[in-house]
Amino acid sequence: MSLSLGPLREGDLEANHHLVGAAFGSSRAFDPERALPPDQVLAGYDERELVATATLIPGGQWFGGRPIDGVAVSAVGVAPHRRGEGISKALMVEALRLMHERGVALSTLFPTTASLYRSVGYEMAGDYVKRTIPLTDLATANIDADVESFTADDLQSLAPAYDALARLSSGSVARGEDWWERRRGRTEHADVRVFLVRVQVADGFGYVVMGAQPSERSFMDLRIDDLGAENGAALRALGTAITRFGTVTGTVTAFQPPWVLETLTDHGQRWKARESIPWMVRLVDLAKAIEQRGWPPVTATVALHVSDSTLSHNDGRFELQVVDGKGALAPGGPGTWRVDIRSLASWFTGWRSASQLASLGLFTSESGTAHELRVLDTLAAGPPPLIPESTLSVGPFGRETPPF
Repeated sequence: MSLSLGPLREGDLEANHHLVGAAFGSSRAFDPERALPPDQVLAGYDERELVATATLIPGGQWFGGRPIDGVAVSAVGVAPHRRGEGISKALMVEALRLMHERGVALSTLFPTTASLYRSVGYEMAGDYVKRTIPLTDLATANIDADVESFTADDLQSLAPAYDALARLSSGSVARGEDWWERRRGRTEHADVRVFLVRVQVADGFGYVVMGAQPSERSFMDLRIDDLGAENGAALRALGTAITRFGTVTGTVTAFQPPWVLETLTDHGQRWKARESIPWMVRLVDLAKAIEQRGWPPVTATVALHVSDSTLSHNDGRFELQVVDGKGALAPGGPGTWRVDIRSLASWFTGWRSASQLASLGLFTSESGTAHELRVLDTLAAGPPPLIPESTLSVGPFGRETPPF
């Protein structure tokens, strides 16, 4: 196998588009306005032929109320005639090397095949859940609010409202300028009718981006693509604004956490989960991820022996130290609890507790105590991590399309 890994070469944007299309069954025509930024593409070449691609999108996640530097991996594809040669794994190993070189703490992706990504240290660590409710079940709040439309160019100015909700839900994307620009482009070039609504209340504001969807029983259904609110009053005012679409709308689909969606309704139990897609996390720089994450205001030390066969800087004995909500990972210690980097990722996000992992034989010790397990459980406890992102339309074959 002759394979050269590196940046996408000049003039290969269209070839990359068609390679991704071949990998995922899309026949969409190439549009330069919607093309991936070439500096975010890691490409694999056999001499001049483009045979593999992966998109590395700058964008971390919120965990424990704090943003963590990260990269979202998307559109990993290999030319059909070159599959089965180990190219995908080589591509992902190089992607992880580049991420570490750039100071990234963690990486997230939606897997098409879990075995490939597990082989390089990713593990299931959160969920992406589509919920639907009849629009008539949304609540109308008696809140004095100014309601207005806005444009895709205004999106990044709404970041304070997005961050106010995102920091309260582990798994939310920590958006930087690149991510906001990505959202602006997706909104501006959406294939569906888009509604952008902003509400201003006495002490804050909120916004919602919605796309019109085909409906079986009404003129349209609505899909919430993005939502932010600085406080509860702004969130309830958004719900009221959405109800104004009631004369032409059947249902509303959303991906936000249950506590957010329940605030929009008088009957929160009527939100019905329709589809669930798990996502995976890779701890690229374990020490940096521990340092950047938010932790409970406790003091604790647990000795870990971490195995990582792909990134050697994560491999070895460490002491996890948490003091008053701040975490650190110090080299050394007795290595009381043995865990691989994959299982540690599912604990780190709060997807699985240390006790659950121990019961599965994935968190082991000959001398560790039940108290230490309970401490680890407490450190990462919280509601299940979710990514409340969306795209404005469903993907090929009518299936749900993950947000990256």
